[in-house]
Amino acid sequence: MFKRPASRRLRAAALLATAAALAACGEDTIQEPGAIGAPLAAAQRPDQAEAARFLTQASFGPTMDEIETVSIYGYEQWIADQYGRPSRSHLQRMRALEIANGGEIRDEDAYESFWEDAIYGRDQLRQRAAFALSQLMVISTNNDEIRGRPLTLASYMDVMLLDAFGNYRELLEDVTYSPAMGIYLTYLQNRRADEERGRVPDENYAREVMQLFSIGLVELDNTGEPLLAGGGVQIETYDNDDITELAKVFTGLSWNGDDFWDRDERAADHQYAPLKAFEEEHSQESKTFLDAFIPENTSTEESIRIALDTLFNHPNTAPFVSKQLIQRMVTSNPTPAYVGRVAAAFDAGVYTGPSGRAFGSGERGDLRAVWAAILLDEEARDPTYVADPGYGKVREPVVRFAHWARNFVPEANTNELPSRLEDASRPDYLGQQAYRSPSVFNFYRPGYVAPGSVSAGAGLVAPEMQITHETSVAGYIEFMSRFIQDRVGDGYEPDYTDEMEIAHDISALVAYIDLIMTNGAMRPETRARIEAALAEIPIGPESTEERDRSRRVQAALLMAVTSPEYLVQQ
Repeated sequence: MFKRPASRRLRAAALLATAAALAACGEDTIQEPGAIGAPLAAAQRPDQAEAARFLTQASFGPTMDEIETVSIYGYEQWIADQYGRPSRSHLQRMRALEIANGGEIRDEDAYESFWEDAIYGRDQLRQRAAFALSQLMVISTNNDEIRGRPLTLASYMDVMLLDAFGNYRELLEDVTYSPAMGIYLTYLQNRRADEERGRVPDENYAREVMQLFSIGLVELDNTGEPLLAGGGVQIETYDNDDITELAKVFTGLSWNGDDFWDRDERAADHQYAPLKAFEEEHSQESKTFLDAFIPENTSTEESIRIALDTLFNHPNTAPFVSKQLIQRMVTSNPTPAYVGRVAAAFDAGVYTGPSGRAFGSGERGDLRAVWAAILLDEEARDPTYVADPGYGKVREPVVRFAHWARNFVPEANTNELPSRLEDASRPDYLGQQAYRSPSVFNFYRPGYVAPGSVSAGAGLVAPEMQITHETSVAGYIEFMSRFIQDRVGDGYEPDYTDEMEIAHDISALVAYIDLIMTNGAMRPETRARIEAALAEIPIGPESTEERDRSRRVQAALLMAVTSPEYLVQQ
């Protein structure tokens, strides 16, 4: 059973205090590789390709240092170490930048903060987990009311980070009280019904908190498969009456100011402090939805508590959430058994790894148990699944770029965000940017089926294919070629010093890039094509040797990141 903090006010204070503490400690307290426990016995160690495959699922992409760490200490110790690593606060960085810039701050500054941590953060599992959660609980600067509020955006990014290793019930609550979500789903200053004026509560959040954040549209068994009524008809989880009743719950929330209509929106605490309840604008009627009843004259915070408890404890929530998180990390089409095992970890709040190490507190919804269950499950770790043509997922564009940059762009080069990363969601760029999806349904639906495709014919979903088309494919190649070939001109300059040292040995160069970029999964024909192309770039005399070595490395990387083995994560 999830144990809530004593009061919403205490939880809000704790959230802000934690953000400040994380900012204060920065990365100086993070453990160095090698301090995570005892090395595994040689017979128990994953090989480098297995370690790289694990890191592809658990981070923004493997680097050689991380591959070596995982291959020595194993998956479980790496996960446990990551759970102990703090993250820096986006909000605190934005506030500091605002002061340094005399009050000037932009959404792009928050994007820069995201890219910096995705690429260089040593809390990689937290960063990847937060990105996954942000695609379930979407807010977006494509929304006119969110755009231009970088502190509000940064505070929401912090919620994803701070709660990524917390409890899903706690995450539901922090999202509900977030000013970013209040703005995005239009329940900020949502008022109780007024029959004389024909006013009814806004229903946006009531609908989406059920449909997208917790129980989904149809009833599920514990493996995520739809339950069927007579005649094989799926059973809807809620109806319009449930939406109407639940909408009453989310009335009376406004900025954290002195009164409900306080419009000093640019005050710092208004932009990022959790929303405040104003009883005079909250519906005092009784509320009946799903299997819950809230008596009349129940306070705002108590009504929200009952509503979120109801959704959190619904039997759909564990399989519904678990399946989508598996899709974001490991494979688009997990078997029902895989979903069931992860949902069981969600329900139990604990997961025991193959070595006997336990992850999680034992409280239902502990996400530490969920992430461990996802990443350590046999369907994630058994390499024989790679041979299944229905296994794996299209690698997300954001992850592709971050992975390249993690390996080849020194942090010292990134003092300025390149213009192409300010809005990478453009279809002629990456086609995706964190916190900039086109709608509350994310960049792609979890059940998206690509029309007329082989995967559709096989009955498979392919979410990321929803943003894959002629423009995005060509745009991605052009986007990556500019960065790889150092043609961006305003930061993120690559450093290929190490790779150039082995550029004369084409087989060694391709093998190295195969390991760090495609987990050693390149097919022989792919490697042969790349090696043949590199042989057409001869290394000249001493006067041109450095240039030719650089050209070989760049060509090898561009062919690698556009290869099928890279674009499809297995």
